Amino acid sequence: NKDMRIPSNFHPRYYYNVKLPPGTCWPFVKSVNYFQAPGSFRAVAKSRQGVVWTHHKELPFTVLTKPPSLPTPCTPDTGSLLPDGAFKGGLKCCKSERHIYGASTITVDSTTGGKAAPSIKIVNKVVQAAYKVQLTRPGLTISKGKTLTLTFTGWCSAPATVIALVHKGKPDWRLYGLYKQAALTTNKATHTFTFTASHSATDAKLAFQFGAIPAGTTCHLDDVKLAVAP
Repeated sequence: NKDMRIPSNFHPRYYYNVKLPPGTCWPFVKSVNYFQAPGSFRAVAKSRQGVVWTHHKELPFTVLTKPPSLPTPCTPDTGSLLPDGAFKGGLKCCKSERHIYGASTITVDSTTGGKAAPSIKIVNKVVQAAYKVQLTRPGLTISKGKTLTLTFTGWCSAPATVIALVHKGKPDWRLYGLYKQAALTTNKATHTFTFTASHSATDAKLAFQFGAIPAGTTCHLDDVKLAVAP
C-alpha cells in the first residue's frame, strides 16, 4: 500500500472515481476505488474475477467526482413508517444488498411508470440464498404488540417467490414478527401482510429478499408502505 496526501477538497463521506494514467492499471481490472484513511488514501483494484490487489507504488490520479451536497433526510411518507415508498428518489432512502459479485443487479427502472413513478428492478442471474439479494430499509422504530400492515406492489418476468420480513438490523437478526413468502406473477399486483410486532425496537429492518428467484428472472417492486394500526 502507498499513502498519498488527501486533496484539500476531499469529502470523507463519499468515494471518488479515479482515472489512472496509461501504464498504471492491472490486467483485467474492472474498477478502482479510493478509500479514506486518516491522513492517506488507499487504492484497491478489483478484477472481473473478483481478485483484489492493492497498489505498491504511488499512482497519479484525477478526481472526477466532486462531493455532492448532503442528501435531504428521508422522512416517512404520510401514514407509513417508510420514506419514499414509491421510489421517486430512486434508492436514496433504502439500501440494496448483493453478496455475490456480478450475480444480480438492483436498479431504478423508469420505463414502467416514467421518471415520476419508477419502480425498483431486480435481476437475478443465478439462484442463491434468498438473503444474498435484498432491498432493505433499516433503522425503523416499532413497538411490541402493535399491529402493522405491509403493502407493496410486485411483479416478475416469470412466477417467483419473494420473501418479506421485518427483523433485527444486526446479529442475531431475530425476527420482529413478519416473515412471509409472496408469490409474484407476471401480472402487477398488490400484496398485503398484517402482523403483530414481537419486540419494541429502534433497529428494525424491513427486507425484501430476491436471491432465490429463478436464474434470469426480472422482478419489480413498487409502492411499499408499512403502516401502524391506530
